[in-house]
Amino acid sequence: MRPSKSNTSTLTEYHEASSMSGLLDPTQHNALKKDRLHLAYLTEGNSYYDRFFLQRLSERYDITVLTFNLDPYEIPDHIRTITIRCGPFRVPRSWVLAWLRAYLLRKKLDRIRPNIVVSNWALAYGFYAALSGFKPNILFVWGSDVLVWPDKSRFLESVVRYAIQKADAMLMDCKALATRCIRLGALSNKILILPWFDVRDVLKQRISQEDKTRLREELGICNDEIVVVSTRSHSPLYSVRTLVEAIPKVLSAAPDTRFLIVGDGPETSLLKDMVQRSKVGPRTVFTGRVERPSVLRLLQVSDIYVSTSLSDGTSSSLLEAMTLGVPVIVTDLPANREWVVHGSSGTLFPPGDSVALSKTITDLAGNEARRHCLAREALDTVIAKADWERNSKLLYETMEALTGERSRKAL
Repeated sequence: MRPSKSNTSTLTEYHEASSMSGLLDPTQHNALKKDRLHLAYLTEGNSYYDRFFLQRLSERYDITVLTFNLDPYEIPDHIRTITIRCGPFRVPRSWVLAWLRAYLLRKKLDRIRPNIVVSNWALAYGFYAALSGFKPNILFVWGSDVLVWPDKSRFLESVVRYAIQKADAMLMDCKALATRCIRLGALSNKILILPWFDVRDVLKQRISQEDKTRLREELGICNDEIVVVSTRSHSPLYSVRTLVEAIPKVLSAAPDTRFLIVGDGPETSLLKDMVQRSKVGPRTVFTGRVERPSVLRLLQVSDIYVSTSLSDGTSSSLLEAMTLGVPVIVTDLPANREWVVHGSSGTLFPPGDSVALSKTITDLAGNEARRHCLAREALDTVIAKADWERNSKLLYETMEALTGERSRKAL
């Protein structure tokens, strides 16, 4: 990949996934094998996306995870993991530790000698990898690391710019992130866009109509009730309070509606208090944190999916709902518009507007035929765009090209 002379290239120069061949047959080995590339994967290891990537990358490459997190619970058991001890790190405090972390990281990288580094989150491991100077480095951009944090201070913006500009390539899941990265100094020919999602995997999780009926009974939901579900984290960024504010208005027009608030987070207590004050507790269920298989089951007993996020990349929970046949109502954000065509494959509403959301839910709850049409179009969209076996070849070709360039420079 040759760098361009400027970062003003048009968005059409992105490397986007297109029709490509599938993966190699999976293997599961802890030992490093001489005929496979060795990847150092830098991460906190606490996201579903870590598990997603590590499971799939390990089918083709040998992986060593390097982390400063003492409890990385989303790393598959068969993946070799090295924990580097260097004290707690909290954005935006303790930045002095970043240089120490970069030094310790470089020492570990020099010891294990990977062919390539994969660094996650521009504001953390992407920055450490950039400071370490290890090459080649492909940065995985997650979303809020470029959409939210750079706007909080010039210092944080400079950190993200540094991580982006030092990366040899960047992977992200939507054009909205690519646009933002270019504004932060990225070269468009270093950007790869592909959904961090495997539609085939989710389709395998479909349950029968009998199981749906049984699960609704276990949850105390009648067959004639309309279930609205939210699966986003209870943090300010995802603004689940917008949905909670809409509940009384929905129930006044559609009293047979039920609400499932899945997950937890720093605002869970606040959301529960709002529900109690609004006297909608009997129609609202807080499930608490549940594992992903249970989330997929809860989606399938629901009639409408709602995401109230104020900022987003491509949301895996959105794609899960679209794959499982649940019509979606999501905030009108650039990343969501890449998947949801208003009135065709879903419905959009202004971020933070609980009045608009309540009207949209009420209208959709009363129109079963429209729900079916939206769900059918949404599934077609995800199948067409989110096949990992087809899309992933772009990522693998880039990794292997970068390691080839490094080998040639070493000669």
